[in-house]
Amino acid sequence: MSGEPKRAIFSADEKESLKILVKKYKDILENKKTDCVSVSQKKKTWIQLAVEYNSLAENSSRTPQQLKKCWENLKNKRKMELSLEKRERLTTGGGSFHPPADDPEAPLTDDILGGVDIELKDVIDSDIIPQEHENECIEAFIAEDIPQETSEVTLNSIGLEKTQSSKRKTYVGRGTAIERELAVRLDRIELLKKQEAELHAAKMQEQQLRIKEAELKLLQTEEEGRLRIEILKEQLLQEHNKRNIC
Repeated sequence: MSGEPKRAIFSADEKESLKILVKKYKDILENKKTDCVSVSQKKKTWIQLAVEYNSLAENSSRTPQQLKKCWENLKNKRKMELSLEKRERLTTGGGSFHPPADDPEAPLTDDILGGVDIELKDVIDSDIIPQEHENECIEAFIAEDIPQETSEVTLNSIGLEKTQSSKRKTYVGRGTAIERELAVRLDRIELLKKQEAELHAAKMQEQQLRIKEAELKLLQTEEEGRLRIEILKEQLLQEHNKRNIC
């Protein structure tokens, strides 16, 4: 067992004293702002509130943290009571509502909270028809008294017709598909012809270059042969002249 003294529970009078002091400083303590200035101001106010609370002889000595925690518990308790009361009102189905017994602490707490609006989730009032069912009822009512050809226009005018968007698909006929395929093939044939013509032109140009190169070699060979013949003729002439001299 720990040696810490057991904390005394807040009495009804102490809670009332606390709520009176909270009401005095509610503009600061119940401020929704969470900036540094507001937080610091709230902390100082709770310290001041604790000083005033502890100065009352009938109250036990409490720390600012204990007083703040007690006030938070009182608020949460009252909010829960209001939530249950609101849920009970909505689920009566039009019958009589029996309010809970009066809580002597409630009026002052409500005064500090300033009429908190409790939001309930997943609760449907029995007197309210959901929007989609209301639309169905209106459509059925109109369809009974309005001719078929005019009911659709009327429903459109009041925005009750439900439209569903769908993507349109484009279908191509067989003849059109064949024409497109033929055009693609013709373009491909023309491209192949152009490529073949370019290749043939390149080969012809290469062949012409080879012919010119061969002709040039032939000319060079002929020139060399002619020079050799001239040299041989010159040598024969010299030999003939020598013999004549002898």
